[in-house]
Parts: sequence; C-alpha cells; structure tokens
Amino acid sequence: MQRSTKLLLGLGIVLIIGLFVAANVRNRLHTAGKIAVSVYVLPEDATLKINGAVYSEGTAYLKPGDYTVTASKPGYNDYSRVYSIDPATKKPIIDVILEGNSSAAVEYFAEHHDLLYQRQGLGAQQAQQRSALITAKNPLIQQLPYDNLVYTIGYQADPSDPTGQSVIIDIDAAEGYRNAAVDKIRELGYDPADYKITFEGYVNPFSL
Repeated sequence: MQRSTKLLLGLGIVLIIGLFVAANVRNRLHTAGKIAVSVYVLPEDATLKINGAVYSEGTAYLKPGDYTVTASKPGYNDYSRVYSIDPATKKPIIDVILEGNSSAAVEYFAEHHDLLYQRQGLGAQQAQQRSALITAKNPLIQQLPYDNLVYTIGYQADPSDPTGQSVIIDIDAAEGYRNAAVDKIRELGYDPADYKITFEGYVNPFSL
C-alpha cells in the first residue's frame, strides 16, 4: 500500500510538471515574434478593441505593425487612433482616456482624479514614444527648421498617414532658389527622394 501511494504521488508530480512545461511551451509559441504592450483604458469598463478584437487592461502581445485602437462607452465620445508597435520602442504602451460628454462622465473623473492624473502621465510617456518613432522615420526633421536669407525649410505632419508618423517637408523659396533648398537637404546628409516635399506658392502649370 505504501509503495502504491508513493507511485501515485510520483505520477502526480510528473503530471504536474508535464502540465507546467506544456503551458510554458504554449505561452512561448503564443508570444513568439510578438511585443509585450501595456494597455490602459479610462474608464476601466470601456470597451476597447485592437484591430476589432476586444482587449482589457493588462498586457497585449502584438506583432510589430500598425493597429487601429478603438474604445467606446455610453456618455463618452468614441475613440479611434492608429498605433504603431515598433521593436525599437522600450516598454510600448497604449493609453486611452475617453472624453466625456455627460454629467456621469464628469462625476466619474471627479471621483477618480488621482487615477486620471496618473494616466495623463502615461499619456505623456506615450507621446514621447510616438515622437521618437516620428524622428526615427524622418531623421531630417532633427535639422529643421532651417532658414537663410533666400529660403526656409520646415515640415508638417502628413494628414494622409493615419499613424501620424509621416511628414511633409515645406520649402518656402523664390522660384530660382527652390533647387538650392533641395540641394541643402542633400548637404545635410538626406535624400530628398525619401520625403514628400511641397513648395510654398508653387502653382502646377498642368492644373491651370
């Protein structure tokens, strides 16, 4: 009897270890090639979706790429934004704070002032991550604005890019100096062909 008990105990331990190893293997397969992203939403019971799949606060494992994040709750304005998950970002976060449009929302934020303040700090961290991605994608902007007596080179966000990471280079120069401004971009070490460039006051003759 004692030997049978020990055998059963040993089999039980082996089974537990086997289940633990199997769960660990499944977890590794599930997260392979993915990035751990911290997800926050306020109010906490709002419905948050990433590319249409429902998520709750916690850690989401996502492959690098662009994701449409939406959130909604009665009494609050709907939220929609495109996030870029990049392996170069340390501890990436998705931080969503819904804008209230009801007295219930005003009351909620009044009662959760400390939590709101904390989440706004995360929002600042999120903005820094987004800014770093924009700079990494458009390194020229670190040298801008650039101006001299004959031309100015600046930039603005490209409204056609939902991720907000692309920029448009604006050149303000008299017609005879536009090429000089483009050459300056090359002189700064960047290929003008890598950027979308507009010229202030330029009129396309084919559009007349």
